[in-house]
Amino acid sequence: MLINVDRQRGGGAVHEDDCAYARRYGTKLKPYGHLGKDGGWLEGKSLEEVVQKAKAATGNPHLPIHECSFCRQR
Repeated sequence: MLINVDRQRGGGAVHEDDCAYARRYGTKLKPYGHLGKDGGWLEGKSLEEVVQKAKAATGNPHLPIHECSFCRQR
């Protein structure tokens, strides 16, 4: 599982491993494996793990998390 943490929107979107929108690469502002200025992509083996990583990385225990709308439709 992957979570896309978006600092501008103030939340995170959880993606399944086979989601077309999930990225296993990062950019300068949104890196893979840690957070940058605009957020980042974090990976884990379970929903609980990615949510915990996102909340710890942002320092926000109340970070709003939602499921990717593409993943939800399948």
